[in-house]
Order: sequence, then C-alpha cells, then structure tokens
Amino acid sequence: MALPLLYKSRQQNFASCGVPAANEGVNSDNRISRAETLTRLTAKSRTDAAKVCYYLSTMSIQQLTPDARTTINWASGTSTEIFIHPSDGSFAERDFLFRISTATVEAEESTFTFFEGITRHLMILKGNLELIHEGRYTKHLKPYEQDTFPGEWPTKAKGKVTDFNLMLKGGATGSLSHDHLEAGSTAAFTGTTGYDFVYLATGAATLSNGTTAKAGDLLWIGKDEDLDIHAQECCDIVVIEVEIM
Repeated sequence: MALPLLYKSRQQNFASCGVPAANEGVNSDNRISRAETLTRLTAKSRTDAAKVCYYLSTMSIQQLTPDARTTINWASGTSTEIFIHPSDGSFAERDFLFRISTATVEAEESTFTFFEGITRHLMILKGNLELIHEGRYTKHLKPYEQDTFPGEWPTKAKGKVTDFNLMLKGGATGSLSHDHLEAGSTAAFTGTTGYDFVYLATGAATLSNGTTAKAGDLLWIGKDEDLDIHAQECCDIVVIEVEIM
C-alpha cells in the first residue's frame, strides 16, 4: 500500500517560489509536519512567505502545474519548459543537466535545432511525425512512440505534432515510457533516483492524498517515496526517470 503524501499540493507550483528545490541544500528527509506547514502558511511578510515555499519544496511529492511555465519560439513552432535542473539553469545558454519540455512542430517540414553534447529523448503526444536522421535512419512516430538520438545529428522532420522532450547532458542518463490508464484503474510508482517524474498528458486523476491532477501536471516523486495515481477518466501518462552520475 502506498504511503500517504505529506500534504495536499493543490495548484502549488514550487518553481514560482524562487527558492531552492528539494535537492538543493536541503535534506529531503528533513520534512516538517503538515500541521506545522499549515501554521507557517499564515505568515504575512514576504520573508515568511518565501520560507513557506522553501519548506514546501522539501516535501516528498511535488505537483507542478502549468501556470508559471515559459513558452519560447523555435524555427518551426514553440517549446514550453516544464522542468530544468539545476533550477537556475538556462536552456538558452545550454547550462543544465536535464530539461523536460513539450514542443509543437507547426510546419509541415522542419529542421531540428543543433544541440551539441545533448542526448534527446523525443516522444509524440499528438500527430504523426517522420523523423529523418540524415545519413543514418528514418523513423515514423505515432502518438506515444519515441526516438532517442544525439542532438548533434542533422535531423529533419515531416508532419505537424506536439511532442514531449527529455534532454540530457553532463553525464545525466534517463528514459521516457508511456502508460495508458483506463477510468477507475490505479498505477503505483516508487521513486528510485530522486529524479522520477510522472507527466499527465491527458485526462484527470486522483493522487494518494486526494489531490486532483489534471492534464499538463508534472508530479515529482522523491526517492523511496510512493505515489498512487487513480484515473478518474482515461489517462495517458509519461514516466520520466533521470539519474545524475
């Protein structure tokens, strides 16, 4: 049986707090009680409010909603950053260990951006894509099919899609996988690396603590923590596992 989550993370986006995440200078085992958390939530000053966000960021499960995400344009569509590590990393400067994002390809034919030293995991969420790695191979991708390739490869594509991306560099390794949940079914997860995530691509689900997760939410599972996801309706989820060497 999954352990209950330590608090209800309803619509809480930790990245917007501007404070360290659980892995940055905080031992994630040093958690505060739910009662103490609620007491601290009454703080009025900006300083105390920042401390509240800090304490919440040490919790074992973080529910990151789409509210504060940034979308940028690339040559053939858009890219929306969901998560970047470290939290003060920069995609523009290629200063990160891993990055999770979604992207749209809005042109019928496109050329992928050159990313030196970055391994790309790309999974289709909507549409169909013909991925052409020049001089290597061509792959046809349907929803929830994926390809993994070096960012330096000259790559072109045909088709308009929405895709899900995991970018890795600096020795980080990882994977993507997809699961479809029928309404009323439950999927159980246990964090193993400290960087385990579940992205709700479609549908709505109830978490172990009774909180509702909706399409677009990212759930960050702490190491050795358990999470149950109970589908309120048919759901598609993307499981992201990252290990930092």
